[in-house]
Amino acid sequence: KITYSQLVERGEEYTKEFLQFLHELPFFYKITVNDKKFFLCHAKPVFYQGMTFDECVSEAIRNGDIVWDRYFFDEHLDTEYTIIHGHTPMEHIHSYCYGQAYNIDCGCAVAARLGCLRLEDMKEFYVHC
Repeated sequence: KITYSQLVERGEEYTKEFLQFLHELPFFYKITVNDKKFFLCHAKPVFYQGMTFDECVSEAIRNGDIVWDRYFFDEHLDTEYTIIHGHTPMEHIHSYCYGQAYNIDCGCAVAARLGCLRLEDMKEFYVHC
């Protein structure tokens, strides 16, 4: 509601530019911190048996899972990356897949708190919204 009303208030040209900006954003980032590889994305890729990590990412982009998926599972991932994502609000940062994946969404968008994970040492921080 709030975003929509703010876009209406700013006008059609601003809204078009804003939507174009969103369409140009990458679906993910791959970064390395202290020799550890991280895959940062909004939701997360879904992992399909028999597919490589890159194939799973491509499939997740094609079908929208990397933006919308909320399914959690607990198995070892066949990837060198630690996956950091949000999209599913929880009370605390949630580590799963034996520490290979982290959901850092702590509900800041709904007035709860912001969850932060310092990648250098994986220390958790929380800020109330």
